[in-house]
Amino acid sequence: MAISAEFVNPFIDAAISVAAKVAGISMRRGHLAYKRQPDPSYSVSIIIGVYGYLTGQVVYSMKKELADRLVERMLEGCSAAEKQALYQDTLGERHQCPQPEEGDRAGDHHPGHRHGR
Repeated sequence: MAISAEFVNPFIDAAISVAAKVAGISMRRGHLAYKRQPDPSYSVSIIIGVYGYLTGQVVYSMKKELADRLVERMLEGCSAAEKQALYQDTLGERHQCPQPEEGDRAGDHHPGHRHGR
């Protein structure tokens, strides 16, 4: 089944834009493939379900080194403990890490943060 670029390009453009704006990482389009089942090419993947006129899944697959760079840039200003706790969630959403106030310990809960799922 052929998928029109009209439906695919917005997902590609969005990923490139988010990586540039949020993490300061310049990305380029790589190999694209239509698959009946989500079969990631690399070790880290983001899978997005699409429902409506078209139904299926969009899979963003990347090498772990790129995922590490994205997370590191997105969580700048967070403590090592916060980075570890938020690593998995960060690829799906951006967290704001507050600057610790005097007396705060690494790993303390801050309002607005979700630590794990």
